[in-house]
Amino acid sequence: MFVIGIACALLVAFLASRQNDAELMVLALGWTWVVCMQLFEYFVWIKKDPDNTVSKMAYAFNMMQLPVLCLLFLSLGRCTVTERWVASSFVIVYMTVIMVTTHAAPIRTRDHLVYPWWKQSWIAPIFYFTTLAIVLICVLHPKIYALSCVVVLFVLYAISAVFYYSYSPSLWCFFAAGFPIVALGLRSLIKAQN
Repeated sequence: MFVIGIACALLVAFLASRQNDAELMVLALGWTWVVCMQLFEYFVWIKKDPDNTVSKMAYAFNMMQLPVLCLLFLSLGRCTVTERWVASSFVIVYMTVIMVTTHAAPIRTRDHLVYPWWKQSWIAPIFYFTTLAIVLICVLHPKIYALSCVVVLFVLYAISAVFYYSYSPSLWCFFAAGFPIVALGLRSLIKAQN
């Protein structure tokens, strides 16, 4: 899924650049950071993590997804002062909560991967998605596009969470890999309505 996710993100970034859509291009390029988790997962699955280096890198990449996305969007300079302040504040609080409540630990494999840092604190995953939603709402324009992206991500995550322990452990990987295409489709739909 790593290769498919990177290909989707780069394709969307290319199409966005052709349309002079800097926000969509940044979303697609920033999403490559999110998709990198699948490369780490691959190494864990093939048992190439004897000293837990891959797990530690996965933890760092996973925790840094929101600051990276936020910084990329803020570098565009298209947000109001209030949007910048709110997005930055949430990311700072998120990083503080994450550093206090979680730590890197070996990813375990069963019939699915188990990320121990998401199990160390009940608030970490909730705060992750809350911060992701706030950041996207603050940095994406128009706001209907931002809300649409947030709703789609939440629905995709909810679907994958429902089926995670039953028969489809990698469902979120498929959704995450394809999200830039979904974002492009949403952007096109919203532009067509205006």
